[in-house]
Amino acid sequence: MLQSCPAMSDWLCIIRPPRPTFMEDSTPEENEVMRAHFEYLKGLLEDGRLILAGPSLEPPFGIIVFEAETEDEARRLIEADPSVAAGLQTPELHPFRASLSRSRT
Repeated sequence: MLQSCPAMSDWLCIIRPPRPTFMEDSTPEENEVMRAHFEYLKGLLEDGRLILAGPSLEPPFGIIVFEAETEDEARRLIEADPSVAAGLQTPELHPFRASLSRSRT
């Protein structure tokens, strides 16, 4: 008999940069943190956790849609993001249901 796996929940995280001009005037140190942020998200994608991620260009903020089994796990994943851990970006976490999507290959 097959055991059912616990259902994963979808989560939406909006991350906000420290200032509206961040995309134009980020420092070299901030750029390094953002590179680590991008690599972290790539790792979540490779692990099959990330559904989509990307920036809004106007106004600047980021969107991350991912899977986690619990809210605690979702918070841990977001808090482990280097840009959040460094205090560079401020996260807002929301339960989410990705009902429809299309592939962009």
